[in-house]
Amino acid sequence: MGDGGHGPAAVEFIRRLHRYLLFKAEWYYGGGMPDWLTRFDHNPVARRIEATFVGTHKIEHYRLWFRDHLFAYVSDILGDPQTANRPYFSRGRIQLLLDAHTKRVGNNLNELTKIISLELIQRSLLSADYGRLQTGLPVRVSS
Repeated sequence: MGDGGHGPAAVEFIRRLHRYLLFKAEWYYGGGMPDWLTRFDHNPVARRIEATFVGTHKIEHYRLWFRDHLFAYVSDILGDPQTANRPYFSRGRIQLLLDAHTKRVGNNLNELTKIISLELIQRSLLSADYGRLQTGLPVRVSS
């Protein structure tokens, strides 16, 4: 969080408190946001306040990216029947996460990152037939 220099004790206390509050605000607004607080996340006032502290300590803001820039991508991954039919996923839980993501309620960052990571590993590493690709033999498409 940085030191911020030296000065009178009262000024140092205010500086430390300010840095601590910025640090905690960014963490809570990112991955640590409680579910009940996500209701206010789309408020224009909250968006303005967000700009004052997001990026002060961290450079990755996955919850915000999933909420805004990657909203359609996350919805596509969760809504894909291929994802829901994986034996290691619960179809009902995937549907609940998709509904929560679509309605933009709750902080499901941990669940979303795990599902997307596992699904991308499945698609890119496990479902591909690399041996046949390297030998030039026809590639068998599995369903």
